[in-house]
Amino acid sequence: MIISPTHNFIFFKPMKCAGSSIEYSLLQACEKTALCTGGTPEEIAEGYKPQNNGFAEDGEEKYKFHPHTWPSLFLERTTSAHQWKDYKKISVVRNPWDTVVSWYWWAMAASPASQFVIRHDDDKLTTQWKFETFLNLVCRHNSVRPEIEKVNCTPLDYVSQTNELFIDGNMSDYIKFESLDVDYSEICHQLKLEKYPLCRFKSVQRKIKRHYSHYYNTSTRNAVVLRFPKTIEKFNYHFEEEN
Repeated sequence: MIISPTHNFIFFKPMKCAGSSIEYSLLQACEKTALCTGGTPEEIAEGYKPQNNGFAEDGEEKYKFHPHTWPSLFLERTTSAHQWKDYKKISVVRNPWDTVVSWYWWAMAASPASQFVIRHDDDKLTTQWKFETFLNLVCRHNSVRPEIEKVNCTPLDYVSQTNELFIDGNMSDYIKFESLDVDYSEICHQLKLEKYPLCRFKSVQRKIKRHYSHYYNTSTRNAVVLRFPKTIEKFNYHFEEEN
């Protein structure tokens, strides 16, 4: 997340939608007093560092906002909601079937020895079985809410329940992953920001470069429909078959 008082905008970053690339590029055009929640340790090493988001409490280092803070949680955690009324509120959105595949590969990069890692020599049925089994596996995830450390749910529920919260009536603009360069350029133009090149973060996790439809059977395809209703309806996303 970025809060820029000079340029009067807030960028809200959902999961697995190229949000880090957009945020880092926008940050380079912002003032030093802007708040940025920053990236992962690997991204921080590449220069994508948190800025003005930390504070000390009882000798412990804490942060003001989680990187994936959504609009209603942001307003809940600020004492001056009226201050942000006239700010442009920007986020990014991606076809949810593609988002879920991206989340799968992110999780597999963290657990390369997992039995659910899809291999190059796996046939389509094996690929779909591993993918479906992983999506339905109840496990512990880091909570986005600061007062809760962990949540127990399936990976599909975790990413969908979080990203659906970014489909919010308070949002001014959305950058679509599918038209990333064009939409990012338009946002820079609207904000009168210098357009820095979009960096590519977390692009190596996806080991098999197949169209997202390769991973889905009827059950998992319909599961995404049920869990991303706001995203699908607002942006008219649909499931596309591999050419």
